[in-house]
Amino acid sequence: MDQSIDDGAVSRRRLITGAAAAAALGGVAAAATTSGAAGASFPILPVAGPHPEVLGNAVAGLTYLTIDGFDFQLDTNYGANTRYATDADGVFLANGGELAANLPLPTGSVIRQINIVYRGSPIINLFRRTFAAPRTPGQYISKSLDAAPGLFGSTTVNLDTPITVDPASTVTLRFYLSPGSSIFGVTIGYSAPLQGFVPFTGADPRVLDTRLVGGKLGAGEDRAVSFASFGSAGARAALFNLAVVETEGAGGFVGCFSGATWPGNSNLNWFGVNQILSNSVTCALDSTGQLKLHGGANKTHVVVDVVGYLY
Repeated sequence: MDQSIDDGAVSRRRLITGAAAAAALGGVAAAATTSGAAGASFPILPVAGPHPEVLGNAVAGLTYLTIDGFDFQLDTNYGANTRYATDADGVFLANGGELAANLPLPTGSVIRQINIVYRGSPIINLFRRTFAAPRTPGQYISKSLDAAPGLFGSTTVNLDTPITVDPASTVTLRFYLSPGSSIFGVTIGYSAPLQGFVPFTGADPRVLDTRLVGGKLGAGEDRAVSFASFGSAGARAALFNLAVVETEGAGGFVGCFSGATWPGNSNLNWFGVNQILSNSVTCALDSTGQLKLHGGANKTHVVVDVVGYLY
C-alpha cells in the first residue's frame, strides 16, 4: 500500500486512498510501531495484504465520492464538546458528540451505498432537507455500527431505498460519536446523473430465452427479467433487443415496464401464428436491475438480448 508517515503517524488520507494499491500488491508484511509527539506508540499499517480499510467491493456502474474524516464538521448543537484530530487517531470528539458533512453530489445522483472506516461504534445518520417545504430534515438511515475490532474497522451500508439528489434539497451525512470513537473516512457509492450510453461488453448478451427457461409468456402475465448479472449495477435503463418466437393466436403483444403495475404500453406486436419478430427497446430498470414483461392476449416465447445501459 502506498503509505506515508506524517509526524510519526500513518497518513489517514493514504489509509483511505491507498486501499486499491494494497489490494494490488498482495502478501502480508509485519506491523511496526512509531512514537508520536506525546511519546505514545501507534501501529504502522502493514505495507501490503488484506486490510479492513479497503472500503467494500466496488460495484460496477457506481461512481464513488471519497470524504476524509477531516472534512466532517462539528455540529453546532454540540458546541460544548471539543474536536481532537491527529493523523494517528483520526477525528473524534473527546466528550462525544456529532460530526456532519454535506454530500456534494450532482443533481440527479442516486445514492446507493455508504462505506465507512472508523474506530469505536459510531451511529450513522443520513438526512435530506427539502427547500420547497422547509422542515426538520427527513431521516433515511439511523444505524449503530458494530464495534471496530481494534484500531479501526470498516463496514458497508447499502441503501434498500436509494436516495435521489434533486435541485431543491440537500443530503447530509452525520455520525454520532461516543468518547474515543473516530471517523477516518467515507466513500459514497452513487449512480451518476444520466450521461450517456454504455454498451454491453460481456461474452453472452442473452438475458432471457423462454424456450429454455420458464416457458411461454402467458396472456396477461407479468414476468420479471433481471439484468443484474449482466453488468447493470447503477444503470437507470437498459437498451435491448426484444423478440417473439412461436407466437400463438391471431395476434398479441409484449409490453416492457418497470414498477409494480403495467402502465398499458406495448413494445412489440405480432399478428399471426408462429411468427418471429423483433424490436429494439429502451426500458427503465428498478434499483435491483430488473424490469417486467407483460403478455398480451395470446402466448408467445420471448427472447431478450442486452445491447447496453443508460446511466
